Amino acid sequence: MPKILCLHGHGTSGSIFKSQTGTSFTPPVLPPKHISITETNLTAIPTTAAFRSKLPPSYTFDFISAPHPSAPAPGIKAIYRDSPTYTWFREPTPTGLRDAHNCVLEYVKKNGPYDAVMGFSQGCSLIATMALYCAFDGRDGYGDGYGDGFPFRAAVFICGGVPLYALRDLGLDVSDRAEEINKETGALLNGTAGKLSTFAADPTLVKRGVGLWDGNGDALVHDPDPVNRPGREDVFGLDFTAFPGWARIGIPTVHVYGCKDPRWPSGIQLAEFCPDRVEFDHGGGHDIPRVSGVSERIAELLREEVKNEVQQGDKGGKPGQWSARKAQLTASEYKARGGDYTTSKEEKKPEQKNLDKWTGEEWQTKEGSGTAKQDDGTRKRYLPKKAWEELDEGEKEETEKKKEEGSKKGKQFVGNTAPAKRKRKEVSKDKKDEGEAEDESEEEAVDEAEDESGGEEKPAADDDAVREEEEDDEEEEKEEEEEDEREEDEEDEDQELGNDAEVDTPEGEQPDKKRRKKD
Repeated sequence: MPKILCLHGHGTSGSIFKSQTGTSFTPPVLPPKHISITETNLTAIPTTAAFRSKLPPSYTFDFISAPHPSAPAPGIKAIYRDSPTYTWFREPTPTGLRDAHNCVLEYVKKNGPYDAVMGFSQGCSLIATMALYCAFDGRDGYGDGYGDGFPFRAAVFICGGVPLYALRDLGLDVSDRAEEINKETGALLNGTAGKLSTFAADPTLVKRGVGLWDGNGDALVHDPDPVNRPGREDVFGLDFTAFPGWARIGIPTVHVYGCKDPRWPSGIQLAEFCPDRVEFDHGGGHDIPRVSGVSERIAELLREEVKNEVQQGDKGGKPGQWSARKAQLTASEYKARGGDYTTSKEEKKPEQKNLDKWTGEEWQTKEGSGTAKQDDGTRKRYLPKKAWEELDEGEKEETEKKKEEGSKKGKQFVGNTAPAKRKRKEVSKDKKDEGEAEDESEEEAVDEAEDESGGEEKPAADDDAVREEEEDDEEEEKEEEEEDEREEDEEDEDQELGNDAEVDTPEGEQPDKKRRKKD
């Protein structure tokens, strides 16, 4: 079941964001005076058919509110008159951003894990900067309080951008032109959104057929026509061709923005940081679209993002490798979200068949966890649950110890102990037998074909599975032995040179340890 954390924009709240992305009607722009829209009853307010209503019920959205009370964003009080409003940071500074990052990370630690994160406006700024700071910290192998890195596998950005002061804090070049565009578009956004309060005070000013974001055409600093999209060397003042390789958000992302939004340039800048992205222009302004057709398209993009997660996890690996385990788990999640493989059984590739086999098995660590990686970076042994149940305590400890010791040495492949190999094969054999029992009619057809061909004996399917597992184990053991030999050779060389010998590193080859400046 997919779980998505949702971060609202400045001057709103988690409940307001939930209402804005909600179910089936729309709250009146000017609520009757006897209606009080409060924090507690927001979920009962009908909203237009926003995209969440177009997704399967298995999707879970967790809407949280920022830590700091704030004045409402322009126009919010016209709709959500009595609802409290919040902001993620009071001052636009790197320190404020880092405090907000830590707030979200603490929440994720207590309530996660989450598959993806979704933000609107300021929420997007928070997500994007958290990802970039994590990328910066990971460039040379050490961290800065962000633990294992960015805690989400995908992100959805709605009308958001990246604060320029955060880019400067990360050492990226921000031109004067970029600053001018940022200032101009921010002022235009506030002025346009403020019209909603004016309309609330005097409804006679509202013209039929004219939207809030119409009439800004001459003032906009951008041309939303894709043909005129700026090149990477000058994306509204940012030269992405000059940025270092780490300056990217390396997860699948969806970018939803409106061509009438004054802050459209900032949304395009954010998109350029994301190489694995899908973009969608909803045709409106700086708001969350609720038109049915647009909502359906956004929901479709979210489902496509799930497929992208599967493709990222479905990379290779022969059976037994951790990358394949991740793919198995992701495939299970994908099916739970309403998706499925469309490839026929005959056309499936070997790795897809392996995924099918693993998806039917329950893999875990000795303690029953689905996560093998520990806080210190080492990994625990990962086996089918039934295999663990068949091992005695001594055998469990032995195979666990072998995995942890090999992991501490940095080995990618650490073979199983003999008892663990045996139990894993038995479990695979039993699973195959179950599958054959369910497909009895197909087996009978094969038997008839063999009788017609003279009764020629063929290897049993379970023997094929066991032989495949044996080949995998042999290959793993061979790789493990080769790695041990390399380590022994390196130790011999160290002894020849003297264990106390120091190796001089040329000054020019020292890793760049310069940290981002603190404000």
